[in-house]
Order: sequence, then structure tokens, then C-alpha cells
Amino acid sequence: MKFCKSCGNQNPDEMNFCLECGTPLSSSAQSLPGPTISESAPAQVTQAISYQAMPAPKPKSKILHILIGIFALLFLTVLGGVLIVYFAIMSLPEENNSNSNAETVELSDSNTKSQNIDITNTSSRLSPTQSPTPVASFTPPLAPTKLGKFTVYADSGWQLSDIDVVGNQQYMTTVNGLVDLAGIKNGVSYLGLKDEKTKHRRIYPEYPAGALLMRTRYADGRVSNMQPIPTSPAYWQNFPDETGKLEFCINDNLPANNGGHFTVTVKLISVPSSKSSNTPNQTPRKTEKPQKPQRRSQQYDDSAGDIY
Repeated sequence: MKFCKSCGNQNPDEMNFCLECGTPLSSSAQSLPGPTISESAPAQVTQAISYQAMPAPKPKSKILHILIGIFALLFLTVLGGVLIVYFAIMSLPEENNSNSNAETVELSDSNTKSQNIDITNTSSRLSPTQSPTPVASFTPPLAPTKLGKFTVYADSGWQLSDIDVVGNQQYMTTVNGLVDLAGIKNGVSYLGLKDEKTKHRRIYPEYPAGALLMRTRYADGRVSNMQPIPTSPAYWQNFPDETGKLEFCINDNLPANNGGHFTVTVKLISVPSSKSSNTPNQTPRKTEKPQKPQRRSQQYDDSAGDIY
């Protein structure tokens, strides 16, 4: 820069006259040293900028989102398992009580059978605090089944059929089939085995082992006395108030491993007229006679239900 000695104005080096006062600068101006920029300045500036620059933020990784999703799924799974276990534990007392009651009745059954006691009356095998096993109720039938069939399996106890009967009804039963009594004999007919060696397998000692028994189940849960079905066909007549459903049983106290079944066919012969009235206090029970149906006086079982 050239300094004007006249007015003191600074002028560029290429000017020969002062821009302020016009004084020639060749003799009166002095060149002032300007700022010198070293060749390494840009590099230093670039280096300084590079040191001061902030690193750019990195994009968030997807792994974090995946881990959060996995932990959330595990939490929900564990929570669901805890709830299932909780409700299962809450329901245990009811099941334990029902199992204990069933075991008590089963033990009572085994004791009764070993002593050859008739178990038709359930009150004789239950403690005073227990009640007989409830039986599903049904509506008393208004009309009998005209022709019905029912399969009685050898590996079960009493089996309720869908064959309806009414008071004073006369009907005929026929039985087909053979059963296997495990550990005793195969191919046993519905008449059963009368030999002394099989007495230990009888539910009801007065009837043969493996014999097919029949009785009427009333709508209120009571049952009539059972009778074995004699030589097929057999003819029956109900008492005036004997209205309900027929049920059947094979006389064997260890039926679990038995095989085979009987097929019972029940055919209606006649029904009472609408003018006939029921006798209120007459003991209900059906009996058979090969030719003409008649009633036979027998003891009535008023238990609320038997073990199936």
C-alpha cells in the first residue's frame, strides 16, 4: 500500500496519484508492507477446520428394535404362563375334593363286594356325612318306546338306556351276543355262570356271574329292584307307577378288562288304557313270566342312585 504524505490516505500500490487529494505518490508515498500469507496457511486453516468439525451422527441400528421386540414377546409369554398356573392352582381344591369323594366311594364298593353284601342300597356303603352319587334327571316319559334296542357293554357297570317304559306296560325282551369275563371264561351268555368258583366276581351274590340284569330308573333318581333276564324272549309287566327308563348291568364286580356286549331288544306288547288310574302306594317292580306277563311282589329300592 502507498501512503500519501500530504493527506495520509492509503492507496493501492498500482496508483500513482492519491485517491483522496490527487498528490503524486511517486515521490511522496511510501509503500507499507501488506499482510503476508504463507503458502502453508491454507493447509493450516484446513487442518484447524478438520480438528474442529463435529462427527456426523450415525444411523440407529435395527438390532436394538429387534432386541426390544424379543424381550416384549418373552414377557408376554411368561405372563401368560403365570396366569395359566394361577388358575390351575385355584381349581385344584375342587378336583381334589371330587377325587377324594370318588376314592371313598370306590373303597366302600370294594369292601362291600369282598363281604358279598348287596350294594343296591347306596346308603349302606356311605358315611352319614356323604350323600349318594347324583344321577342326571330326565323328564318322565308320557308314552313307552314301541321298539327299542340298546347295547350293554361288558366293561361297564349300570348303563342307562333310552328305552322309555310306563306303568302297567307289557313288553317283551330278547337278548343277543356273548361277553368275555376276563380271567374266568370267554363267550359267556346273558344267563351268566352259576358255578361256585365265580362267586367272588358277582356284584349281586344272588345272581350268576356275568348275568344280564335289568331294572327301571325313575326320573327322580330312584330305581326299582333289578332282576336277571331269563331265557329269551322274556315277558314283563310294570307296576302302575313304574314309569322311567330301563337300565342294564352285567353282574361282574371287575369289568374293566372284559370284552364283548349284549344287544337287548325291547318290543311293546300293550299299554294301559287312559281310564286306568295309578295306585299311589303300590310298590313298583316288574317281573316276568314266560307266557303271560304278571307282577311278582319284591322289595323296592329307594336309593337315590347307584355308582356307574
